[in-house]
Amino acid sequence: MPIRLTILLFAAIATLSSCVDEYEVGEEQLLSSDGTALYIDGRILVGAMSYVYIEQPLALNSPNSAKYVEDATVWIKGDNGYDSGPIYYNKETLRYDIDTYDIDTDAKYKIVITHNGNTYESDFLVSEPAPEIDDFYYSQDQQSGCLIFYVDARGNDNMHNFMWTFEEDYEVHASVNMLYTMHDNGYIIKYDPSAFPELDKEKGYNPYLYCWTHANSSSINIYSTSNLTENVVKMHEIYRLNASYTRFDHLYCMTLYQSAISDEAYNYYATMKRLTELTGNLFSPMPSDVKGNITCTKGGQKDPRGYITASHVTYKRLFVSGDEITLKRTYKYDYMPGNNFKLEQPEDPRFALGYVLWSKHPTNYTQEDLRLYYPEACNCQKVSTKIKPEWWPNDLL
Repeated sequence: MPIRLTILLFAAIATLSSCVDEYEVGEEQLLSSDGTALYIDGRILVGAMSYVYIEQPLALNSPNSAKYVEDATVWIKGDNGYDSGPIYYNKETLRYDIDTYDIDTDAKYKIVITHNGNTYESDFLVSEPAPEIDDFYYSQDQQSGCLIFYVDARGNDNMHNFMWTFEEDYEVHASVNMLYTMHDNGYIIKYDPSAFPELDKEKGYNPYLYCWTHANSSSINIYSTSNLTENVVKMHEIYRLNASYTRFDHLYCMTLYQSAISDEAYNYYATMKRLTELTGNLFSPMPSDVKGNITCTKGGQKDPRGYITASHVTYKRLFVSGDEITLKRTYKYDYMPGNNFKLEQPEDPRFALGYVLWSKHPTNYTQEDLRLYYPEACNCQKVSTKIKPEWWPNDLL
């Protein structure tokens, strides 16, 4: 996610439950305090997925500081003749994703963006070599339950500035498997098959049982060893999460990406980090001596705010099993106790919406024996997806 989503939003991202009403924006509101038309933040990553975020500022009286720009077109071009072709907005990642896994490691590259008749370009950039990650690990605070992720790394004579981003992937399991006898010797005694059309009891396949969620990091995470006696990064904090989050119910993975950035890029992002943490606004006035590296080359618009970096990338993955975590959540609000509802005759319409009635006693049960499970408890696709990472280390389907 873009840089404006800073530490202040970590809790909302982690719970995955925040909702914001869509805000209709008039043309007169698309102005920032300094007249900047767009904010552009991009990474050209040799050997990985490159991406560009584009945002447009809103008026001070709007509930959000900016909105995503979805109708731009993005290219990556190389000084060796490379052309990625037009790239369009990805609504799932909220950005423009470009496959650069196999591009020439020795060429220079730039970003080109067209939007509303204007063209924006970065300079051709040299891909900075990325040092290897020495170690990537976590510890858990036994008082707060917080998991803190750390990285160790080291630079070289020509490289002192580090930047990290990460991706999260984790399993989401439905609480109710409609194929089998339930836990505690309970039984599903009624559900509507039309609500789960892909369920195949004969083949034992329940596509609503296992899902996966993916998320991208959301903050500026940089570090410089320029003023240190050793060019070494030790126990640098990447992220922290509460153990009670659903991420850690089963199997969680963080993929950490490390890259090197220039002194100019480090200065720019350090300034942006301070501004966004202080004001929460991506478009707060910048010091006059801090410049981005994107210009408007056609159309007459003011140069956008933002920065494009180009670098090689190294990465490491860290898996965390729910069995390793202490102070996990011990409750789930995913069913309604029998005392809280009454079955309607002849049919309860909630069954058609995917609700599942469950009892520890399949015959001669009382109202108190019943539980009415919410659709999310029976169908993981209500809150997640069936997109399983190719490298996921188990055979769940």
